[in-house]
Amino acid sequence: MAKTNILNGEEITTHWNSVADLKLEKHFKVVENVPFTDNGKIMTSAGVSSGIDLCLYFFGKLYGKEKAKKVAKYIEWK
Repeated sequence: MAKTNILNGEEITTHWNSVADLKLEKHFKVVENVPFTDNGKIMTSAGVSSGIDLCLYFFGKLYGKEKAKKVAKYIEWK
């Protein structure tokens, strides 16, 4: 995605091991030490477990936080 125009002007995050490489790109801002970002149109996560957090966050935006909490409990997440 970094080599496309999709992320231009956006704040993103990524896995800690890729932060340095992505900071070389000047079209977007890399935010460190956050599990995920939501820019309204683009969501990024910092890794596998952060991706699960992002999915639950997105589910909560669509169906409500209470349903997202139920899903998290069902999958035994945090």
